[in-house]
Amino acid sequence: MTEMLSQDEVDALLNAVQKGEVDVAEPPADQTQQRKVEPYDFHKPHLISNEQLRGLQIIHDTFAKGLQSNLSGLLRTAIEVKLVAIDQLLYSEFVLSLYNPTFLTVVKCLPLTGTALIEMNLAIIMAIIDRLLGGTGATVPEPRELTPLELSIVRSVVNATLEEMHMAWVSTVDNIKFEVDSHDFNPEFLRIAPPEASVLSVTLDWRIGEATGVINICYPFSVIKPILPKLTSDSMVMKSSGVQSEQEKKRVLQSMMGVALDVSAVLGRCVLTADQVVNLTPGDVICLETRYDRPVEVVIEGKHCYLAEIGQRHGKLAVRLQAPVTAREEELPALQL
Repeated sequence: MTEMLSQDEVDALLNAVQKGEVDVAEPPADQTQQRKVEPYDFHKPHLISNEQLRGLQIIHDTFAKGLQSNLSGLLRTAIEVKLVAIDQLLYSEFVLSLYNPTFLTVVKCLPLTGTALIEMNLAIIMAIIDRLLGGTGATVPEPRELTPLELSIVRSVVNATLEEMHMAWVSTVDNIKFEVDSHDFNPEFLRIAPPEASVLSVTLDWRIGEATGVINICYPFSVIKPILPKLTSDSMVMKSSGVQSEQEKKRVLQSMMGVALDVSAVLGRCVLTADQVVNLTPGDVICLETRYDRPVEVVIEGKHCYLAEIGQRHGKLAVRLQAPVTAREEELPALQL
């Protein structure tokens, strides 16, 4: 049994230490350096691992690129969208970080249980509405709530956002679907989660002309918890590679849909000498190689695409498509007179 020190012995030992008569052993330096203390806030537990966080960054980088391409085609102007940050915080803190008023969209995350929240600054939303109505995309000095007409106009932007969210998430969750549940302008009135609940906040910057703003997406942890394990699987990268190619094809095609193409109907052709051209006068008749009862050619951007029948509609010349031009027909040389 260990011998107990008396009070007199304890006092004598303390006096000896204070006078330096007793050497006090210090812990080895390497042992002190090995101890690393990191602060931990129990009010904000880290519910998402670093690997899962990297998966979320990949998803929302894809979302930012897709939204940039989609909105560029929709608004016919250059748009820049980039991911800024992904944070874990309390829902009450997320609400306090938002403007009031602001444009809020509550989104159903099917087949998951619960809803997410998308916030877009009203200043840039007003610039988008001005652009869609034919303006230059000017901003307003004091943002306000949208009228029912303005809300119906901006729904195309909301639908494009949800479409790109689906395309970004589908590489991880096959059957995921995002649908609009409601709109609001005061974040204090929305309760998609309890104030003390943990949420995932995704922040993106977007620029349209001279207008700049922020898109904030709030995912309650209770909503995305069932799919978090999929973010760490090796199949995520393998699966996303095939999906990415399909996404890129769809985005390229979608961005091309708004491109204006030159379409013309060619009645016929002939070859004249320079002497004949110089001697042309009003009233001369030029014979073409095409018979009057044959279809005309429809040319799109210099490429022969269709055969058509000429006529009129609503008092204007028109053509009715009959059949596409085959490669062999397109290579036939023009007749010469």
